[in-house]
Amino acid sequence: MRASIFTTLLFLTFPAASYAADIRYVTADKLNVRLCPAVTCPATASIYRGNKVEVFEMKNGWARISHPYDGIDEDMPGEIVARWVSAAYLSTRRSP
Repeated sequence: MRASIFTTLLFLTFPAASYAADIRYVTADKLNVRLCPAVTCPATASIYRGNKVEVFEMKNGWARISHPYDGIDEDMPGEIVARWVSAAYLSTRRSP
């Protein structure tokens, strides 16, 4: 009985991913990766034309390409951050 309750609680806490991956490809020569969905947010990396990304969320023209995480790794302790790119430079088709 306890095992089934634990399994149920675990499932409710960490549900399995039940979505189809939204795979996109970078169309810009160089695309900045930012810590929030705005050009005023710090750019921490770049990705390049043809790179494949998995999109977890779309928000106001921005695509979240990582799970949220603690900003302590980005010198932003206490903040929850994620990796975002401009959705305008993503396509469902890979460019030649």
